[in-house]
Amino acid sequence: MKARAAVAIENESADVRFQIRLWLRLLRGTNLVLARLRRGLHEEFGISLATFDLLMQVLHPPAGPTLSELSRRLMVTKGNVSELVKRMEAKGLIERRSDPDDARQQHVHLTKAGAALSARILPRQQAWMAAMMAEMDGAGQQILYESLGAFISSVVAEEQRELRERRRRRVAAIRGDKANDASTTRARARTRRIT
Repeated sequence: MKARAAVAIENESADVRFQIRLWLRLLRGTNLVLARLRRGLHEEFGISLATFDLLMQVLHPPAGPTLSELSRRLMVTKGNVSELVKRMEAKGLIERRSDPDDARQQHVHLTKAGAALSARILPRQQAWMAAMMAEMDGAGQQILYESLGAFISSVVAEEQRELRERRRRRVAAIRGDKANDASTTRARARTRRIT
């Protein structure tokens, strides 16, 4: 029995070690791609990766995203998006327009200069990506694409499980506080009756 447990622990440790190596490889690949994109964007166009990301999010449908939508799409805070939008507005790349139905909502749109810059960047970005993948054949790229899709689905599912668990704990804490409040109220009522 102890031998089986030792083998199970050893196998689990091997699985964990492999998962860590896999995570490090994903991280290294991501960092290499981002470094290449940052360098190309800075050297050829004088912009940051964050500026490029925001341009691409505004360029793609649905048109005219709000700051909240951009924050969600880019996975950064609304404050970060607001600051970046201000800088890009100052450069004349984007503009904000009030929603005709709700003046409190502002939609972000590319200016002519922003659209022209995006049109110049896209072919270069595609060329950089093609160069980075030149050593992989189509089948290898397809396998990577599918594997990364499965990985992303796994991460999203874990995030959803964690979110449900946090909500469950919050509800339990609130119910516990209400239960404590109710028992305190009953105890006070008993005390008043006795005195």
